[in-house]
This record gives sequence, structure tokens and C-alpha cells, in this order.
Amino acid sequence: MGNTYKTSRKKKIVKFAKKHIEELFNKAIEEYQVNPYIASKYIDLILEISKRTNVRLPKKIKMFICKKCGNLLVPGKNATVRIDSRGHKLIIRCKVCGNIKRYPFVKEVKERRRKNHNIVKT
Repeated sequence: MGNTYKTSRKKKIVKFAKKHIEELFNKAIEEYQVNPYIASKYIDLILEISKRTNVRLPKKIKMFICKKCGNLLVPGKNATVRIDSRGHKLIIRCKVCGNIKRYPFVKEVKERRRKNHNIVKT
């Protein structure tokens, strides 16, 4: 019986943490235009909540937080976003600390290969 209580409590905490992280990230994006310092504080809160509740950050949020300096990455302001020469990776570079993040286009590359393979067959 005690196990189900802990499990349900943990699920509630995780659900609340995820919701709170989403809200703070949206506030950080809105606030960045007005005051980047406050936006960075929201990002600090997001990381702290994530660590304390042992909740993974969603990829769409994690993608826009610099792993090295912890800043919110805003394309065109403090980050450059580009696609590598072969078109296989998205590259995000932080202009504050110079850290680089690379995200592969696995699904897109496989789909492109499949299309090219089908064209060669016919």
C-alpha cells in the first residue's frame, strides 16, 4: 500500500514540474526581449527544478539552453543556427561562450536516402 502512495505522489510531482518548466521557459522567451538578465534567472530556475525533481528537460527546451554557460539561446541575438554542408546536422553556436551543439537529422536523412534509392531503382 505504501508503494502506491509514493508512486502517485512522484507522478504528481513530475507532472507539476514539467508544467512549471514549460511555463518558465515561455516566460523566459517573452522576457528576453525586455530584460535578458531576468530570462537567464528563469533558465536557472528551470535547471534547478529539473535537477531537484529528477525530471528530464524536453528536447525543445534543452535545445535552446547552452550547456556550458546556461544562457537562453535566441537565434539571431546570442546564438547562430545553421545546417552543416551535407545537410545532416543542425548546428547551434552560443555567441556568449562559443559552445557548439549539433543535432542530427536522422529521420530526414533516412527519408531522403529512401527517396533517392527508389528513384535509382525505377
